[in-house]
Amino acid sequence: MKVLSTFFASIVFASMNVLADSSTIAESSTGTSALTKGTTIPAVSMTSVNGDQVDLSNFSKTPTIAIFYRGGWCPYCNRHLSAIQGIKDELREMGYQIVAISPDKVDELKRTSEGQQLDYQLLSDSKGDAARAFGIAFDAAKEYKPKYGERVVGMLENASGETHHQLPVPSVFILKNGKVEYSYSNPDYTVRLSADELLEAAKANR
Repeated sequence: MKVLSTFFASIVFASMNVLADSSTIAESSTGTSALTKGTTIPAVSMTSVNGDQVDLSNFSKTPTIAIFYRGGWCPYCNRHLSAIQGIKDELREMGYQIVAISPDKVDELKRTSEGQQLDYQLLSDSKGDAARAFGIAFDAAKEYKPKYGERVVGMLENASGETHHQLPVPSVFILKNGKVEYSYSNPDYTVRLSADELLEAAKANR
């Protein structure tokens, strides 16, 4: 009887884990739920443009502006990254480091960094682990395929080198002392946190 109970308990536990994992990927951008102020920074690993593995939780040692963007193929993202470049010195003077995270594979990161002349760090979240951990991952194929057809699937796979078809909702987080201090996320990818708004948030949370 004890063995049977243990067997059923393990099935229930496994089922709960499956449900928990699947719930971290929203079916649409409007179904995402970004981490909020006070949440512990997730321990997720990403890849730098040099191919090094970087654990986001290590950024808790230095106040960090973490920007999630859709990819170098997105003109709205490129404009936003350029706007951040324009205020990088002010952010650094306040003690912040800047990282921009996308599903793009390393080669795409290099292309974006060079094309936009960015001198802050870009990280590849090609597996989507960070986007899921921050509650901003959604199934882009489900959302965009009805409008754009199969080409969106090919574009996503070419950019990330993966077949999960996930994208992050464009978001900005201020990370400090192992916690999320500030969170901005907007399912409307045409609307981004402005440079002035980010500076105000950075000043308020330094």
